[in-house]
Amino acid sequence: MLCTGKLSLVTKVNRTLNKDLLLILTSVKDVFEALEKINTPTLHLVVPPYYLLSQKLQPMSGECCSVALFCAKLQKFLDEKLWTLIKALH
Repeated sequence: MLCTGKLSLVTKVNRTLNKDLLLILTSVKDVFEALEKINTPTLHLVVPPYYLLSQKLQPMSGECCSVALFCAKLQKFLDEKLWTLIKALH
């Protein structure tokens, strides 16, 4: 596969945005990998990661709109998945 004419795409990559998204996703990945190893989820194992991720996804001053929007959508996903599980377990 040739990359002819793709240099302009590479130069347009927003490296700051990529770094911010990578930091967020690394946190999420770590939490979900830890939860996947658990055979039977319990409140004391699910609640702390939920609140930890919720804190990491809070908007920060000076954050670009794309990152803030991504965090908001990820928070909505967590609320739909983990919060539902937390309520079901409680």
